[in-house]
Amino acid sequence: MKSAIHVLYFNTWIAPTIFKARLKVQIWHNTPKANLINRIVAKKYDLVCGVSRYICRKIVEHLRVKPENVALISDFVDTEFMRPDPKLRKMYREKLGLEDSEFVVLYVGRIIPQKGLHHLLTAFAKDIRSRDMKLLIVGARGHFHVQDLTYFNYLEHLITSLGIRERVLYLGRIPREQLPGIYNACDAVAVPTLMEEGDSSLRT
Repeated sequence: MKSAIHVLYFNTWIAPTIFKARLKVQIWHNTPKANLINRIVAKKYDLVCGVSRYICRKIVEHLRVKPENVALISDFVDTEFMRPDPKLRKMYREKLGLEDSEFVVLYVGRIIPQKGLHHLLTAFAKDIRSRDMKLLIVGARGHFHVQDLTYFNYLEHLITSLGIRERVLYLGRIPREQLPGIYNACDAVAVPTLMEEGDSSLRT
């Protein structure tokens, strides 16, 4: 059976150099950068995959991989880990201080401009005039392991200026095992991203 490495960070290019005898499949979640290192490393794999048709096209364009050596592997959800659970919903609603009558919207992702959270806050501020709503925000302030407060501070100012301070709850980064409870506590998930994401329906 062939092994695979899922590329989320730039430094994962090191892996095939160390484990080149075992790793045969590379999977790109984000758009690969068109640099020499990525092109060299991509050639070490038998198959390079993308999580969307858009990413697959960029693998061919940026990494100069032959189309026949590129395949689509869509993102998936572990339905054993992430599933509706009324008990978890009740538990986490109580834990977060959410009322049964409140319609709760969830954002999960990095707190960076490219994710479009400022647009979500603006839209949310308009929508709450017609219903009882809360917005939960989960995610790191910056790019993965590098904290950046510039955009986060801008959002804090925006929340205050929109007059929705009491309607927004920022939870920061939370352990993976708590995610099912957070999702169950909410009624809708918002993805206001301004980037091309890993959705195979985005591009044909």
